[in-house]
Amino acid sequence: MGEKSGNKKFFGEHRYQIDEKQRIRLPSKFKELLGEEPVFICGPGKCILVYHPDAADKAFDEMFGSVKLANDKKNTAMRKFGSLATEIAEDKQGRFVLPGALVKHAEIKRNLVVVGAIYRAEIWSEENWEKESDMSPEAFDGLFDALDEHNEKRIANNE
Repeated sequence: MGEKSGNKKFFGEHRYQIDEKQRIRLPSKFKELLGEEPVFICGPGKCILVYHPDAADKAFDEMFGSVKLANDKKNTAMRKFGSLATEIAEDKQGRFVLPGALVKHAEIKRNLVVVGAIYRAEIWSEENWEKESDMSPEAFDGLFDALDEHNEKRIANNE
């Protein structure tokens, strides 16, 4: 699900709070990139992924476009992703109301962090983001090794 939203990228770390009606704000730059009704979906590591609708469509097509009806595991994944994904338009005050299932998945209680993840935005509870982003210099350097391996595979596959 790593599709680009045009040539623009999502960068930075932005801190907000969720209110009692489960409304949140997103950075104005992110809102421009995400369009009028971004797609919010449960992501790995207890985060919420946020995509421009076109990027979500393309990512879902790549993930599920060739799923055979007889493949139970992939159909279960497709069903789960589809049931948890939702398009949310901002209200008149520029907030997005998150469904309870997304708030529960991300374990958001009050403070949250909206993170730029290059081709998408991610929403984390402050506590989970602190755990996720806390790494040693050696672990950080290892991320570059993982990217090198990924790029080598892409080159080998002519992507």
